[in-house]
This record gives sequence, C-alpha cells and structure tokens, in this order.
Amino acid sequence: MLSGVTLFEPLFLLCVLSLFASLFRLVSLLVRGRPARSLVLRIAAGTGAYFAALLTVSALSEAGIYAPGEPQCFDDWCLTVDRFERNQDSLRVHLNVISEAKRVTQRESGVEVTLIDEHGRVYRPTAEFGTPIDTAIGPGERFGTGRVYALEAGSRELAVVLKHGGPGPLIIGDRGSLFHRRSRMLLPAPTR
Repeated sequence: MLSGVTLFEPLFLLCVLSLFASLFRLVSLLVRGRPARSLVLRIAAGTGAYFAALLTVSALSEAGIYAPGEPQCFDDWCLTVDRFERNQDSLRVHLNVISEAKRVTQRESGVEVTLIDEHGRVYRPTAEFGTPIDTAIGPGERFGTGRVYALEAGSRELAVVLKHGGPGPLIIGDRGSLFHRRSRMLLPAPTR
C-alpha cells in the first residue's frame, strides 16, 4: 500500500514552478529582443532530463499485485475489492472506498476501474451501481460502489486494474506514471 507524499511529488512541483519561471523569463527576453538561445537549451535539457528519469523509473518498476480485500491507496483515499460474482458472460465487482484521512473530507476524481484478462483484453464497465466512486468521503468513512463487466468467452484469469486522475502520469515513481506497469488485484479463477 502506498500512501502519503513521496519525495517525487515535491520534486514534480519544484520542476513545474521552475519551468513556469523559465518560460516567463523566456517571454520577457523575447519581448525585449534579447537573445534567448541558451535559456531555450536549458529548458529543453531540464525537461528532457525529467522525462528520461520518469521513463527510466517506470520501465524498471514492478507492477504491484493485490489480493481481493487488500487496499490500493492514492494518498489517504483507498479502494478495495470486497467481493465479486461471476456468471458465464459477466462479472459484478463490489468495491469499498475507504478514507484513511484523519481530518479532511476528500474525493478522488478520474478513477477508472477496468478488468484485464489473461489474453490482455481490457474490459470497461457496462454498468455501475452503489454510491458514485467520486463522492466526497469524510475522515475514517467508507462506502460501497461497484461495476458490472461483460466478458468475452474463454476469459478465466481476470484482474482489476485501477487508474486515478491528477498529475500521476507525470510524477516519477507514481503507480500511474507514463509506461509504469499497472498494479492489479487478481481475482480467483472460477472452479469447474
């Protein structure tokens, strides 16, 4: 479980502020007709170095494997698979949203809950039930939500994959960063 602020989140904010300051300086130089080539090269080098680090860490990181009931957290906002019901051609997944925050009400927007099977096929929900996943949640509270998925014939090994919104794709080491292998909650295969 990952929670709290990592070293890379303040680094990301520092780099964004530095980029904006450099772009402001660049515009200022251009408006006054002054040479700006060295500043453009520094901006390109800094941006390139950041993205090289982002992609390197993503390529070297392992995907997390979670069991049903084990929380996946984005800061203090957590999601677990409570239970699931499988028919021949569909899967109904019951989820719990849990706040581990001590004082603040929060919400996570842009959360996507998809399935992936052993063939790499991605399934998007065909229906949702329960409380909407982006509902505000108070400190220590929880609520239930869920998704229904239509499955292809022959899908046996399934995993729930979570994706959250925000700047995660641009933060080094974030589970949602560019090219990072997605963490998965493995669902037991049906018994015959």
